[in-house]
Amino acid sequence: MQTTLLQIKKAIFLFLPLISLMPNLSNAIPISPTFYYYDQHYKNLKFNNYMESAQKYNAEMQAQYDKCVAAAVARGQGGCNNHQGIDVSIKENTNHINGLPSEYLVKAVLTTYSLINGKVTIQEAQANNWPVMMKIQCPAGTTTRELNGRWYCDCPDISQCPVDNSSGPPPMCGTGGTNPINITNGNKYQVEMDYVGGATGELKFFRTYNSRDGLWRHNYSTHLRLAGTTASLVFEHGRESFFWINTPIATSMPTELGRLITTPTGWTYYAHSNERYEFDQQGRLVVQISQDGKRQQLSYSQAAVTVSDELGRSLTFTEDAYHQPLSLQTEEFQVAYQYNANQRLTQLTRTQSGQVEQRSYHYEVAGNDRLLTGITDERGVRFATWTYDDKGRATSSEHAGGAERTLVTYNTNGTTTVTNPLGKRADYHFQIVDGTKLVNLIVGQPSANCKYAYSRFTYNPRGLLSSHIDRRNQVTNYTYNDRGLEVSRTEADGTPQSRTITTTWHPTLNLPLTVTEPDRITTYRYDDQGRQLSQSVSQR
Repeated sequence: MQTTLLQIKKAIFLFLPLISLMPNLSNAIPISPTFYYYDQHYKNLKFNNYMESAQKYNAEMQAQYDKCVAAAVARGQGGCNNHQGIDVSIKENTNHINGLPSEYLVKAVLTTYSLINGKVTIQEAQANNWPVMMKIQCPAGTTTRELNGRWYCDCPDISQCPVDNSSGPPPMCGTGGTNPINITNGNKYQVEMDYVGGATGELKFFRTYNSRDGLWRHNYSTHLRLAGTTASLVFEHGRESFFWINTPIATSMPTELGRLITTPTGWTYYAHSNERYEFDQQGRLVVQISQDGKRQQLSYSQAAVTVSDELGRSLTFTEDAYHQPLSLQTEEFQVAYQYNANQRLTQLTRTQSGQVEQRSYHYEVAGNDRLLTGITDERGVRFATWTYDDKGRATSSEHAGGAERTLVTYNTNGTTTVTNPLGKRADYHFQIVDGTKLVNLIVGQPSANCKYAYSRFTYNPRGLLSSHIDRRNQVTNYTYNDRGLEVSRTEADGTPQSRTITTTWHPTLNLPLTVTEPDRITTYRYDDQGRQLSQSVSQR
């Protein structure tokens, strides 16, 4: 069978274009900005949306007015003023920032109360309006920059960037994907499975550690952070995608291939991998639908969250303000999670039928307690250890007794060298597309563990693989539709052995309808939930 695009994506690090190929970009890493709103009445405050400051001002003015009127009545005379904003609208001819209006106008009225000789007079007149301005906010250590009409935050050193475009680790050449380290930026990831329920194992609970912020998020922690006309989608592994809410379908960075759509009850995110996430108006996850259409529902009761599947099975958990689990209750056992004063997970305690097991997590880097350095299992054996450099990037990974030891070196020329447990080296070269780092060349000794050695990769402006050139100079070219789905792939392009595979897609779901190869056509049918109903093959 021919190598598929999915296999190539799993074998390389899908992260972005060489700076030399993109002359309009600086050497810094562009990431999405966030926005806040400024009101002249509150010079030291930042507001989440353009209505918030007017609401705060109105409440304060009303409280002062009520107090003043009460005092006037008590004295038998007096005068009071109440300045109130009554409408907020986009200022005429305002500039736009990333497609969003940058200035709003609060229309105001002034109510005058007068009590003289027992007679009350109340008058209302138009008053001075005031502006509310939207401003860009970039994380500490970054600078703002405009590119093609949009504003970005430039991060000079990706190892110091905030959590953004920090997708999960791709498999590395010759490491077997163990003890994962993201070699593009040095992030250490760790996935720990706490529960798998039922024969099919569809109801599960697992945690993902991300060294970028030191948090352990769980697989139901995906949530929306809503701030006026912007939204931030925080995934279970810590990656964050930013959206601008100016239409029913929110706009996003070019490399974000999923879609965020407003609904009558909140929001729905359609992932490029065909998973769906539904959120309520508070941004809480309420429904999660897998690639094959299986549905799980989340219900909230005070601090507890219950997850139920279509077969009636359920689990219940609690979490902290960082979406880290505090407790887990299943039909078989209970789990308690213990954290230190800095919110780092230090111990897991599992109780089942009166039996207690504990698992410990270590953070031993002086001055940087977010870095996971080891795990001790339920037997009291430390089975995994990691080390880091002075920038907090993971540099080694090994199991007990030095087994499967892998070394990662971040070179001054921007490349990364990985030395696998057999001592074989592979050098990774990168390019950057819209803030995401992508492998464009792998240099290493070809082997069964490193089939893409001496392969080259190019990408389109959305970060999608455009071409793959293998060590024999065989070229595979790819094209995509506007949803980022592959519509054609030509293997051995430019040679007599050239073959093209085309794909048509479901109009709303990221599922193939037909796959046409030189010798056959495969046709798929699905129900409304995306569950496959049939698959047929016809010869050409």
